Amino acid sequence: MALPKFGKFLLWFFGAIICLAVVSVFVITLMLGKIVKSSVNELGPQLTGTTVELAEADISLFSGSATLQGLRIGNPAGWGEGDLASLGHIHLDLEPMSIFGDTIVIEDLDIESPVFRYEAKDGTSNVNELLTYMEQILGALGGEDTAAETTPEESGDSAPVLLSVGHFGLRGGEVTVIAGDRTIQAKLPDIDMTDLGTPEQGLTPGQLAGRMSKRVLADIATAAAKALAKQQLEKALGGKLKGIFGGGD
Repeated sequence: MALPKFGKFLLWFFGAIICLAVVSVFVITLMLGKIVKSSVNELGPQLTGTTVELAEADISLFSGSATLQGLRIGNPAGWGEGDLASLGHIHLDLEPMSIFGDTIVIEDLDIESPVFRYEAKDGTSNVNELLTYMEQILGALGGEDTAAETTPEESGDSAPVLLSVGHFGLRGGEVTVIAGDRTIQAKLPDIDMTDLGTPEQGLTPGQLAGRMSKRVLADIATAAAKALAKQQLEKALGGKLKGIFGGGD
């Protein structure tokens, strides 16, 4: 039995709405990637005081996943040429429906095979300078240590974006250590951090960035110090062995 004309119209009408909705989701997904890329490239330099460039951001609303490719963080002014960090591949999984709530819940955030550059001179380093700058910026914004406890009604501002990360992992990192005329390659230990904020008590982007960067930069400094100490020890032992066995001219 054929549907009445009005019934056919409704069938066509709702079918068209569904098609438009699907197309809209794809368009929004593409726009989100561009928004994330432009936001990182615009806000990154304000946070680090250096050049920051993100090459590509792919976001899927259906699976609740995002992949960032080619994130580069430049060296602070006064240090060598090249990037302080090159984070080739960043992947995160989040709860899709959480983007409509008070806290965006990121279940897993992984960085694979990042490359860092550690330069030391005059009792300080490029990593320490970057961390000091970020602490000043985050402190000025109230983002690092100040908990997000003030309600929008109390502050008179709109609700802040809050985030929680169930697990943060960094794998296969390498660091190039440059101290004077010495250049050393060192492996970075894998990093795992859990429970950075909760769905009930999220962190501001500044708080989250502060906690993660402190841990990563501290581990870079530790790996660099160990690499330099190892080279000094090997050099000292080599000199002693050379004297014992009569090496040289």
